[in-house]
Amino acid sequence: MFPCPRLICTHKISSSGRRESTNIKIGDSSNEKDVSIKSERVRHILEKVCVGKDFPEIIRSDNGSEFISKAVGGWLKENGIKPLFIEPGKPWQNGKGESFNGKLRDECLRREWFSSVKEAQVVIECWRKFYNEKRPHSSLGYLTPLEFKSRMENIKSLAIQLG
Repeated sequence: MFPCPRLICTHKISSSGRRESTNIKIGDSSNEKDVSIKSERVRHILEKVCVGKDFPEIIRSDNGSEFISKAVGGWLKENGIKPLFIEPGKPWQNGKGESFNGKLRDECLRREWFSSVKEAQVVIECWRKFYNEKRPHSSLGYLTPLEFKSRMENIKSLAIQLG
């Protein structure tokens, strides 16, 4: 239990096509450094998530200053990625992201009472791994994101071999 009521802040990155959660950063709302995510940090997280993978064609985000900054915009341009911004007040433009947020709230955050930010980080990371590796998704034919990703890579590999 936090000494006084505090919120934890989450910044999430996920792959909409595979329904895979690639990163959840947890912060403490009483610490300005944790709540506010700067553009350089966004760029660093995107670089980390994209290492060794095909870069996406598009990255969808809200219009927060950290996403419309020169640092992130320059990185996107360097890597041939187009930004797609969600219009303010229109969460349906990011339906898969909103769905993920609901699952995170319902399956993890509302079931836990965290005694510290560190505990929240550990519990949420365990849930993220469960979400990717064990939890079937109806939108993926009841496969986990990991199983779906593996099947897609096998199909892609086969197509390259046959091509």
